[in-house]
Amino acid sequence: MVNIDENTSKRITSLRFLLMLFVMIKHNAIVKDLFMHEMPFSEPTAVTFIKEFFANGLGEIAVPVFFFFSGFLLASSDDSYFATLKKRFRSIFVPYTIWTVLYFIGWLVLKHFHFMYGNPLADWREWGAYEYLVRFAGYYHGYIFTFVGSFWFLRDLFILVLLSPIIYFFVKKIPLITLVLSGCAYFMLPSLIIILPISLFFFELGITCSVYKMDFFFFTDKFRCFELLLISVTSFLFFFKNRGYNQNGGIHHSIFFFLFIFSGILGLLKFSNIIIKNECAFSLAKNLAPYTFFAYAFHSPILLEIVKRITFRITAVQEYGGAFRSLVQFILACLLDIGLSLGVGILLSKICPPLFVLLSGGRRRK
Repeated sequence: MVNIDENTSKRITSLRFLLMLFVMIKHNAIVKDLFMHEMPFSEPTAVTFIKEFFANGLGEIAVPVFFFFSGFLLASSDDSYFATLKKRFRSIFVPYTIWTVLYFIGWLVLKHFHFMYGNPLADWREWGAYEYLVRFAGYYHGYIFTFVGSFWFLRDLFILVLLSPIIYFFVKKIPLITLVLSGCAYFMLPSLIIILPISLFFFELGITCSVYKMDFFFFTDKFRCFELLLISVTSFLFFFKNRGYNQNGGIHHSIFFFLFIFSGILGLLKFSNIIIKNECAFSLAKNLAPYTFFAYAFHSPILLEIVKRITFRITAVQEYGGAFRSLVQFILACLLDIGLSLGVGILLSKICPPLFVLLSGGRRRK
């Protein structure tokens, strides 16, 4: 059982599906060097800025908040370590495995369809047991992302749950030093061999807030919206002007990027108070929350690639480029990807609730 007050519980619930929307929008934003090395069409800088605001802006804010909430809720629970492992095995590892197998089969079926951009199973007949294992875990030749790319989050979260007693020990004994070290790793290192630094830092920050009874929502409510908006927009403008990527498409961190991330997180936490005060808004957020995991798993990679290809053909953006076509393609791709993922989730939860629960890691529609 999780020991948190009603206000905190409602505010976390209010953000669950919204955070996933940000992630899905990020994945649909076609930005040079982010998921692809060359743009398939030309577009003005202003359009690139808009798309990067969602890809490297809202999308990058969502992931830290997910890890933060995960660490906070884990440390706030009365469950024993082994009881927690059992729950997380069902809610993370089982759906991780099922979806990975489903996508493996899906890529095999689509292997001969030429409208797809590429297929990760092009040489699958040459793989041995080791190749299958490292691709499943996401450590092939140092590449940190999993076979189902977006599942790196689940992989890291499960590893952090396994390591949680160690993290908890250091948070209790040397909290400041522990946060400083993980913060330095987040700022300076691309990976920590088995997990990404962003995962460790925000998961640990969530545990710290729980252990020391820090009311982070009360803290964020002290800021004014104008202050957070000014810091976020200004820092993102500087980041956009000097942005860069590493060879795997990750962002080269800068002080402006971190200012944007932290001010954005504070703004998002503050926004949750607005949601829960509006009865209709909170009701909608609460009803959509159970579909968060399913939408996350269903939207990428196959649906994402199909939607991308379809919207390219509808808008003819590859042939003609331009601001209007590029923006229409982006908006249309987001609407299709989100709409189909949510629609299939709702339909499945009504037609076959047990299957929906299994694919959602035990999460049930209320």
